Amino acid sequence: MAHAPVVAHAPAVAHAPAGMVADTYARAGAFAEWYQGRYIRGWGGAQPCAFIDGVSLGLVDHGGNRYSSVVNAYEITTGVRATTRAAVRSLAGAGLQPTEPPAYCRR
Repeated sequence: MAHAPVVAHAPAVAHAPAGMVADTYARAGAFAEWYQGRYIRGWGGAQPCAFIDGVSLGLVDHGGNRYSSVVNAYEITTGVRATTRAAVRSLAGAGLQPTEPPAYCRR
């Protein structure tokens, strides 16, 4: 049985969408940065969230600030930022397939 790909063509993003940086930094442990030409943002804590170019990155919390993502299901990293960066490297320029983020992850 074939599985649907997790990637799509990368969107063109010239700058961070308005309000994203201010909203992200209001959360503890938050980050918002350009990484390898992609705009990433997110935060850890009780309700971890991550976005690549505004698209939600599905995270799996393994406890102790360790996470994996839908892109790197078998690679457990420490911290949401490291997990998001690992996903960007794996995507190699491709974009995430848009999915609905958890209700607590505001875009």
